[in-house]
Amino acid sequence: MTFFFTICIWLCCGVQLLIAAYPNDWDYGVLRPHIERLSAEGYITTPISTWPISLDDLSAQLLDYTPVVPDSLKSSLDAVRHALIKQRQATRLGVSFLAYSIDTERSFSGEDYNKGDRVSVFMAQSFWEMKMVVSGTLGHTQSETFFSSFDGSGFHMPMGNWIVGYDQLSRRWGPSTQSGLILSQNSRPFPAFTIQRRRSLPFSYPLLDQLGPWTMVVLFGQLEENRLVPNAKVFAMRVTARPLESLELGVSRTAFWGGDGRSNDAATFWNMLIGNDNYHSDDVDKSRGLSEATEPGSQLAGFDFQWTFDLNKWPSRFYLECIGEDEDTLLGLIPRPFKWMNVWGLTIDLSSKLRVYVEQADTRLTRLGGVHQYNIEAYGMSRYGAYSYLDRIIGHTLGGDSFLNAIRLELTHSQQLYTMVLRDMYMGLSRGALLENDSQNRIIADKRISEWVVAVHHI
Repeated sequence: MTFFFTICIWLCCGVQLLIAAYPNDWDYGVLRPHIERLSAEGYITTPISTWPISLDDLSAQLLDYTPVVPDSLKSSLDAVRHALIKQRQATRLGVSFLAYSIDTERSFSGEDYNKGDRVSVFMAQSFWEMKMVVSGTLGHTQSETFFSSFDGSGFHMPMGNWIVGYDQLSRRWGPSTQSGLILSQNSRPFPAFTIQRRRSLPFSYPLLDQLGPWTMVVLFGQLEENRLVPNAKVFAMRVTARPLESLELGVSRTAFWGGDGRSNDAATFWNMLIGNDNYHSDDVDKSRGLSEATEPGSQLAGFDFQWTFDLNKWPSRFYLECIGEDEDTLLGLIPRPFKWMNVWGLTIDLSSKLRVYVEQADTRLTRLGGVHQYNIEAYGMSRYGAYSYLDRIIGHTLGGDSFLNAIRLELTHSQQLYTMVLRDMYMGLSRGALLENDSQNRIIADKRISEWVVAVHHI
């Protein structure tokens, strides 16, 4: 069956030449370096660390008029403008046949759902400023498990400077080049009602206008039935701002709450929203009126920033993301995480075509700036089981209790993006232990992986 399916896909590949390509006309991995270069030089002023980025925002800056850029940025400007023009088409149809996928951002915590034979069909229709996308995929994974999905589908409608909709889109929150700590493309996207700012216009009020261009997105989603708490709900929110052209700030928050057998009323949602969501069986005062039955949910929250600068005349970017467990509240109202995991990295543009990245990720829970390791897993989520959707971690591809060092090279040449990644990872580190050798000269971890991956994308 697998052989027959693969042969059919290869025989049909010629059809793709006659139909608009899908899904690479708005692909994160391909467009990200171009958007980052244009942003670093001030040609894109909107915050760029929340994906997907508002198309209206980018179109207003790059399509409504053509900026004059130096020769070193012309290829980046052309790539982004070409993708935006495709997105503006009133009707788009696409078919994609894929026999195998090489992804430099694959998962390390289970089978990669992005790999395997598949066929996808795609239709987008715009009318009265509203947009409907229907995307369907049939295929099988590397373990020959058959699957079907509507990932990439959605309906969106503008309301003033906001866009509301219902979709099942892949998202990545945070400045990391490898994976987001709180939301990433590691798992398949869960369905959600969404509210997103359409244009990142600054505030018109004194003091608040110093935040510069800002964006906001809010998600109300639902997870699958086959999990510890069936049909659990997801609340997620992210706000980003650029107070300086060289500085972008972001705050993110997610929460699992409700679901079958749990309270789903407005009072429970409010308790989750203000951070009153921890029942302590041994301390009535800390429980703040909650019982085991009314405890609303489990949460993650944190902050990130990225700063662009010149390093020896090379355009560079430093970034940091910290995401922690919401285990306490400040003044009885503001959720306060204090058990953290982190990602930091540096990117350097050695030329207009060659970029190098260095990144470190640590998904063990620690005190910020300290070395103490908590004896809990970052993505455990307590009553709701793993921080996952369809058995895939929604956060970082490493999963919890892991450590990563990575070097990444990207070369753009003749409408091709060549990527090479070298990674060294420790998976399943013993909780409470430092990343040091024990008395027998062994690092205490379930698995160590060292690998390099090369991939080519068409721009």
